[in-house]
Parts: sequence; C-alpha cells; structure tokens
Amino acid sequence: MKTIFKLCLIAFFACPACMWAQTTKLSPKMELFKEYCLKVREGIGSQDIATLEDCLKEFNQKAYNATGGNFVYNGQTIALTKYDRFYKVDTLASVPMGNHLKFDPAYVDTLLATDLQPVALEEPTLLRSDGYDCMYIHQAIAAKGKCVYQAKGSGAKELFVVAENGGTINLVVKNPKNKVEVKDASSAGKPSAEVTWSMPRFSDYSIEVENTSDKDISVIIVTN
Repeated sequence: MKTIFKLCLIAFFACPACMWAQTTKLSPKMELFKEYCLKVREGIGSQDIATLEDCLKEFNQKAYNATGGNFVYNGQTIALTKYDRFYKVDTLASVPMGNHLKFDPAYVDTLLATDLQPVALEEPTLLRSDGYDCMYIHQAIAAKGKCVYQAKGSGAKELFVVAENGGTINLVVKNPKNKVEVKDASSAGKPSAEVTWSMPRFSDYSIEVENTSDKDISVIIVTN
C-alpha cells in the first residue's frame, strides 16, 4: 500500500499539468521592468513626485518614440513594445481604462507634467525595433472581478502582472497543449504576480487575472 501511495505522489508531482510551484526567476530585463512598475505604483500611491522623477531620471521622450520604445532605467536599456497576439476571451469584468494608472514611461512622464492629475492618454504606438525585452498591455478590471485573456507563443515564457496602487491580484496561466498550468496567488491577492513556464510546442495560452481588491483597478501585463 505504501509503495502504491508513493507511486501516486511521484506521478502527481511529475505531471506538467499540476505544475504550480515557481521554479525559475524572471530574466534580468523583465525583473528590472517589474521593479520600475512597482516603484511607479509606490510613487503614485504616496503621491511622491520625487520617487516618480527617480523612475524617469534617464527617460528620453524623443529617444523612446524614435527607437521603438527603448527605455533606460537604472543605467540599462529595456526595449518595450505592445503585447501582440493578445486576445480578450472572458472580459465581462472589464471596465474602461479612463483615468486609471498606466505604467508606460510616457504616461508617467505626462503625470509629472500635470502634477499627478490623471489624464486620458491613448496606448502609445511603439515602433517595433529589431528585438524587444518586454511586451506589455494595460487592462482594467472591476472590483472582485476576473478577466481571461489569450495569447500565443513558444519557448521559455515569463509573465508578470502589476496592479495599480491600492489593488491586489491573483494570476493563473494555462497552456493545455503543453500540459502546463502555473499560478502566483494568495488568499488576499498580491500587489504583483509572476510566472515562468516552458512551451516546447507553439500554441495558445490563457492568462487569468483576478482583481481581489474592493475597487476597480488597472493592471499592466508584461511578457517576454
């Protein structure tokens, strides 16, 4: 009986579909951009202009627009582009972006110019350069709501989500074709969540983002 029980445990933990634990950290550029997003969240939450100015101290608006979204932060260049192959699947809990926070450097720069007064700013159109470090998109989710999105890809994948100030989220990514399901979640939700996984075969994967907070929030979804 003990032998059968052990074999069951081995089969359970070996099953890719049951892969819940995070085993790989984000790559350096993804981690750096997440650090920037969390710092923006902190600065907006405390209305700390100095913190936001520090986030953008190496930001060059002209260079950002002209070079396909190259953003310099902490002495390193992060090539940003919009999240392509991103589709909305179940977004009944979606709400308009309105004046919700966008983490894009150009938007934060505009906030500083208007003394942190929210502004309506369209998602920037970035020119695609030869390569990129991060793809991102902003979405807004109703209080206690969950939205499901879909994307395509292959290879070693990494993805993080950061909620705007005061918000908390849970994240689940499912990739049935490669029998992968990974999540970063807690009972109360988290200010940010991240997952990594491998996709040997090109296929669709779903991104479930749950807003566990009591207010509508925006999120930035970032992948490699």
